[in-house]
Amino acid sequence: MKLVVYDCEIRHCIPDGKNPIPKGMATCKGWTDYTGMGISVITAYVWGEGYRVFLEDNMQEFKALASDPETILAGFHSWRFDDRLIAAVLDIGINPSRTWDLLRQIVKATGGNPDGVPHGYGLSALCEANFLSRKTPGAGAQAPILWQSGQIGALVDYCLSDTMRTKKLIELAVDGRLRSPIHFRRLDIDCSAIAHLVPR
Repeated sequence: MKLVVYDCEIRHCIPDGKNPIPKGMATCKGWTDYTGMGISVITAYVWGEGYRVFLEDNMQEFKALASDPETILAGFHSWRFDDRLIAAVLDIGINPSRTWDLLRQIVKATGGNPDGVPHGYGLSALCEANFLSRKTPGAGAQAPILWQSGQIGALVDYCLSDTMRTKKLIELAVDGRLRSPIHFRRLDIDCSAIAHLVPR
């Protein structure tokens, strides 16, 4: 088995009223229109191999990697977003036993509803509580704007930095050292499905 930590960015802006969309930018129909969102870039860390970047010309390589029965996909908020996005856009059958979402495990560990929308446990807040660099505020909403503006280097850099942060947080969780941004105590995360795939 191999563990693949990944993050996706989309092509089309989401008209949710929270972030201004520049005139002329293409949009999808909303947060559940995964096909309409499209995928601009996927960055991944393949444990034991290193970081990879997938764009249009090599996206089928990610599909092959994600579809491999020996692969476990891991991410942050991936169960509610990235997993559903790649299932819709790349036609990848997502097997729940081969996916692991750090945010969902955090919600379970804190007694919340893993199928709900958690508050206070964003990637930036977790990074800050664990002495890692924060995300740039609003950067996620900028990703499709970067894509449509042709700023591919900046887009890849942003996506890759999220994958790097998620990898570091997963390592802390496996080591039992991941701290909550709410009370700054260590969280008891169930990492049994992936711990054997993360070198200690």
